[in-house]
Amino acid sequence: MQNAWKAVGVEVTLRTEPSRTLFGQTTKHRAFPGLVMYTWTSLVGESPRLTLGSAMVPAEANNWSGANFTGFSDPEFDKAVDLSETELDPGRRRAGWATMQRIYAERLPALPTWLRGFGPNGTGQPFTQRAELWRSEP
Repeated sequence: MQNAWKAVGVEVTLRTEPSRTLFGQTTKHRAFPGLVMYTWTSLVGESPRLTLGSAMVPAEANNWSGANFTGFSDPEFDKAVDLSETELDPGRRRAGWATMQRIYAERLPALPTWLRGFGPNGTGQPFTQRAELWRSEP
């Protein structure tokens, strides 16, 4: 990945840390000078409040709690999260998700570099076994 970024003019200096350090100090205290790469998974339909909600940015004021390590904060996004979690009407809930997706695409608070597939295993957990056989139905 470092060479791919270099090919487009981005210099990357690698620094590896044990998970306990990365998630215990580095990300919670935002002690990284540029980018940080780690695995992040979400279930289908899971609210992005924990990872992208403004109130979830770790800070001294909230005793460094929360998992919004990107520091992303957008009031319109937060309203859309609220709507998607509380609205009973499916159409309005979809509108909330559409707003979140639009804002994410415009602001790009995180850059996905690896996507895991979600398979038909009934658990909602990441599952890519025999993904080449999966089919989508309209």
